[in-house]
Amino acid sequence: MIKFIPYIANIFILIPTVFIMFRGNNKKTVQAFQGTVNESAGLRLLVASFWLAILLCSFLGIFFPEQFVPILLLQCIYKSIFLFTYIIPSWRKYGIKAVPIGITICFAIIIVTWPFFIFIKF
Repeated sequence: MIKFIPYIANIFILIPTVFIMFRGNNKKTVQAFQGTVNESAGLRLLVASFWLAILLCSFLGIFFPEQFVPILLLQCIYKSIFLFTYIIPSWRKYGIKAVPIGITICFAIIIVTWPFFIFIKF
């Protein structure tokens, strides 16, 4: 049962996030990034498509958890890159209000916890 936790967590996190990303908000910033990232329809939809792919793979991961472990690894990699190349530099330069704190916390938790599901056999 423990091996399903990351897939179920992905589903609960990504369903509302993907909906928000595809819907957009006709404003100058992306709602899912808590107003800290400027709107660009192309980039917003690229991220939304990527997150939708992870969401769909997470549904499959419930039925085939071992086969979809690479999705968890991919999440750790891209989230780490995002934190180290965007979040940390923005935080240091402009302060905490310049970063999407919800996404930052979520990404950090995933980076720390998913390796247990990736490398430990249950």
